[in-house]
Amino acid sequence: MVSTDPATDVDPRKFITEKGAALNYGQLRGLVAKFQNVPGVIGLHGGLPPPDAFPMLSLDIKLRDGSTLVQGQLQYGIHPSGLPSLRDWATRHVADLHGAPRPTTTIIVGGASQGLSALFSMLFDPGDSMVVEELSYPQVSECLAAPDRINLVPIATNDGGMCPLALTKGLEGIRKSGTQPFPKLLYTVPTAQNPTGTNTGLERRKEIYEVCRAYDLLILEDDPYYYLQFPHGSGDVPGLRGLPRAASYLSLDVDGRVLRLDSASKFLAPGLRLAWLTCHPRLAEVAACAVQTQTLGACGVAQAMAAALLSSWGEAGLHDHLSHVQRIYAERAQAMHAAAQRHLEGLARWSLPRAGMFLWMTILGVEDASQLTAALVEAKVVVAPGRIFHARSGLPGTAVPCVRLAFSFETPENIEEAVARLAQALRLHRDQKS
Repeated sequence: MVSTDPATDVDPRKFITEKGAALNYGQLRGLVAKFQNVPGVIGLHGGLPPPDAFPMLSLDIKLRDGSTLVQGQLQYGIHPSGLPSLRDWATRHVADLHGAPRPTTTIIVGGASQGLSALFSMLFDPGDSMVVEELSYPQVSECLAAPDRINLVPIATNDGGMCPLALTKGLEGIRKSGTQPFPKLLYTVPTAQNPTGTNTGLERRKEIYEVCRAYDLLILEDDPYYYLQFPHGSGDVPGLRGLPRAASYLSLDVDGRVLRLDSASKFLAPGLRLAWLTCHPRLAEVAACAVQTQTLGACGVAQAMAAALLSSWGEAGLHDHLSHVQRIYAERAQAMHAAAQRHLEGLARWSLPRAGMFLWMTILGVEDASQLTAALVEAKVVVAPGRIFHARSGLPGTAVPCVRLAFSFETPENIEEAVARLAQALRLHRDQKS
């Protein structure tokens, strides 16, 4: 499953910026963290409010099966790497699913967005470069890369994900031209890619990994939809036990160049703001320092809640829950696909989603889907125009004749009505053009 070439053992120091290398926990916070909750120690060193000053004694969490969890993690959580019980669970969980061939460290972060923010703060200086899929998650390009003037190197994709040949040509062109800093990192969403919904298979991942080895790039594997896979529809969902194992970039990582982000938002609750980052121990250490400068760590209440829930479930309970979630998503994906078949034949082109939350649709006879805005407003339906996902969205002449439709939130009945309204808008736009 892993590369047969000798491991090169990535040197984290060459990727961490001067600012990143200077990040630290701080002497006071380090002292508090070291002795917090140590039996027999009387702590006069930390500015922690007394528990009897809290207006709440504990939180009761009622589960769908009728059972109740009680937890009371209301104190500061001075654990920049994560609440130990949740971090231990995540470490075992990642090892079981992905089996990295070299030592890694897993830390808890306040949602994937905080993980991304921490990594960008330690890996990029203004003017640095990174590789992205041509159509990619705009939070990264607009909110993280743009403010620091990070150069994006967009690489073409196809139904199998990022094209290895296009990646090689792009990197070689930059190396030869010398017109911009050579990229430090490749950012990718390999499962149910946002926005296109494509899945990058194991063989393609191996090819991409080898290109990154050849050109010495880190790989940021942002995989929030990993748990939302339903390749055989609602009748045969994988749950936990049937998810692909040892098939991630982390599973291939003989060098220590992969930083993998997993998220609980899509299968527990977005409001918990919990994710876990797994990577080279030194990179994880610096990332934890970056997180603690932002928020001291992920929310202690949310971490305790998730830890209690996952412990209560065990593997069997998590399997059952994931099966339930996957079944919901599969049914709604099928509902949108069926509605599109009824209303959009001859107007658009699409495929039935097999993972994730979105259906990616090409609108026929339209140069750029943003041209549909007025007609969509008239029809009272909102979709995401494809151009906002393009790495060159701000440049004149960038046109994407596609839209992203989310099937995750609305009921099948609302999905049916929304697709009918979309068809109405497309016909209105077509009639206005003719």
